[in-house]
Amino acid sequence: MTKDNIYADQDIPGDFQFNDVVAEVFPDMIQRSVPIYQAILDNIQLLGHRYIQEQSNVYDLGCSLGAMTFALRQSLPLKPERLGAVPQKVNFYAVDNSAPMIQRAQLKLAGYQSNYPTTFVLDNIENVQITNASMVIMNFVLQFFKPQDRYAQLERIYAGLNPGGVLVLSEKFTNPNAYAEEQIKQLHWDFKAKNGYSQLEIERKRNAIENVMILDSLPEHLARLEQIGFEVVIWQLGFNFCSILAFKPQK
Repeated sequence: MTKDNIYADQDIPGDFQFNDVVAEVFPDMIQRSVPIYQAILDNIQLLGHRYIQEQSNVYDLGCSLGAMTFALRQSLPLKPERLGAVPQKVNFYAVDNSAPMIQRAQLKLAGYQSNYPTTFVLDNIENVQITNASMVIMNFVLQFFKPQDRYAQLERIYAGLNPGGVLVLSEKFTNPNAYAEEQIKQLHWDFKAKNGYSQLEIERKRNAIENVMILDSLPEHLARLEQIGFEVVIWQLGFNFCSILAFKPQK
């Protein structure tokens, strides 16, 4: 795993981008920056076993290097007909608008056998039609959408989910209470420092990303999902990061 030292030696001008440099160090970057990421990755297979339906589609929207797609695909047995009631005829779609991310994800997954076809899509998420979905994953992606476009994107996902299907929505969030927001922000910076980032790196990364990542509060996330029609459960929470299971009710 290549170490993330992008902001260690130089002040990179401009906003944060998911470019070739970031793709090279992304696994290290997200592990050291997002407190709940490893817990999501370790337990996404449990969701796959429980919620992926037969003859359905699974979408990983903003898949980056495909870690979640890979974990889900590996959680489904290679020989399902020998193991009883497990999902069959499942198609995976891994979507990202970063060419370096998609290229690396394709190379990684190409080396592993699977009975579950995976299609890589280099495009903006909003251009991808979602149909017959039993699971949709959006890990730390919605926060990069313009705030005014977020409701419509979630509405599209809801429409494309099968009854009983689930959206896994993971986000960094703000706290409406200013004092609480400051405390949790400082704790997150301490978390990053504990993982080897210098104060200079933390500050430079914060400056680079603040214009492209506009955060909602957790109540805003939950209210939006419920207004669309989802039933919501918070299944991972750490510092100012959460992961929500948003279910489309059965008819």
